[in-house]
Amino acid sequence: MAPVPPLTEKKRTRLLIQGMSCTACAARVQNAFLELEGVEAANVNFASATSLIWHSQKVDTPTMVAMVTDLGFQAVEDGDRQQIQSSTESALKKKTLPAMIIALFAMITMFVQFPGSEWAVAALSTICVWWCGWIFHRAARLQILQKSLAMDTLISLGTLAAWSWSIAVLIFSADQSLHFGGANAIVAFVLLGKWWEARAIRTSGDALRALTDLTPKQARLRDGRELPIEELKVGMAFITAPGERVATDGRIIEGRSEVDASQATGESMPIEVSPGSTVSGGVLNGPGSLVIEATAVGEDTELSRVARLVEDAQATQAPIQRTADLVAARFVPLVILLALGSLAVRWGIGHQLSDALIAAVAVLVVSCPCSFGLATPLAVLVGTGRAAQLGVVVAGAHVLDSTRVIDTVVFDKTGTLTTGHPVIVNISSTAENQALLLSQAAALESRSGHPIARAFEPFIEEAAEIDDFTNHLGQGISGKVNGIEVR
Repeated sequence: MAPVPPLTEKKRTRLLIQGMSCTACAARVQNAFLELEGVEAANVNFASATSLIWHSQKVDTPTMVAMVTDLGFQAVEDGDRQQIQSSTESALKKKTLPAMIIALFAMITMFVQFPGSEWAVAALSTICVWWCGWIFHRAARLQILQKSLAMDTLISLGTLAAWSWSIAVLIFSADQSLHFGGANAIVAFVLLGKWWEARAIRTSGDALRALTDLTPKQARLRDGRELPIEELKVGMAFITAPGERVATDGRIIEGRSEVDASQATGESMPIEVSPGSTVSGGVLNGPGSLVIEATAVGEDTELSRVARLVEDAQATQAPIQRTADLVAARFVPLVILLALGSLAVRWGIGHQLSDALIAAVAVLVVSCPCSFGLATPLAVLVGTGRAAQLGVVVAGAHVLDSTRVIDTVVFDKTGTLTTGHPVIVNISSTAENQALLLSQAAALESRSGHPIARAFEPFIEEAAEIDDFTNHLGQGISGKVNGIEVR
């Protein structure tokens, strides 16, 4: 079990791990981190391909990267997790599609044979088992050498057993069944599952990426120049036009407006800002133009800190996840023993060796615990990312796990307890035709970008001619609707 991160951490390092094929790989990397002198705590999450290590000055990043390399994986500090996940998905796709085609061809030849079809299937099966399925054999070799058996061990043993048996039968013209089709199907469908799994992991981070994408890619300076957001420095003044998002955290030095800060504070109503007010990067500016002096940039912004908290939470392990990993680690050796037992029993009671072998292969493949170990980390990844998009920052996986015992939730203010969309609940007017008045107001509000204007959308009855529309900052709007003055 990974220790709880220390309260007085000396240094924290985040590494992205490439090449992990299952949760057992993550557990092996985590245990290796914990064995390094100077490492106080470590969490390795397979779903997010992220590791968090709390350590003293006795161990540095190059040492940890070298240790990961010795285990057969690659570690990247401050790398692009999305790029790594995309490359993993792309690599699996390149192996999955040929494997599926070969498996389909092998299945067809079971019913439609032609001269030399068995040798053609053997050649294609060799490509499928060894090239397409190499990721399983490579991982299985490392697992056996490090005495840490996992899913890849079962897949590798099953496919190699079926392929080797079939090759031997074909070469020596033995009167036994060929099992190329089974070996191909195992590789193809497990690869297909891993491809879908990689796709699910990549898309599960969409909520967090949507949060970080709130900030614009460029900032417009007072002299009119467009500057990439990465080059913006503290103290620089930039302009935020009406309807634009604020480029970075800052203090307003010119202009008045209203900003939508719901993604940061949870408040659905706009906030009035003026010179001296502070705004966070990513908030949506309202009707006024603002000149803002940057007070924080890059990783120091409020939005970046929220994203970092979410990423750290996704890299932690819930108690139930550690239990699942422990069970999965014990499960694999038991499956191998059961497969050998199945082989021995079926052969011993008089079945052909080929039939006994295929039964053992079936036990190896069907019993793979990959989904058992992946379910919890993937749920944490999706849950924390979606919560962040909704304005809820989860401190760690253990927090999600503890919510099952919560029976009371206390909120410090009522402003956050809304749907985030204002609605009209009552009209106070001396006009005789209130429906007409509401329709005219809705038509005029359709030209406004104010959040409250959205409450009038259900009452827009038909296209109206709007003239002389004026936005009076802090006082409302005015204009003519079908020639009638409305204010």
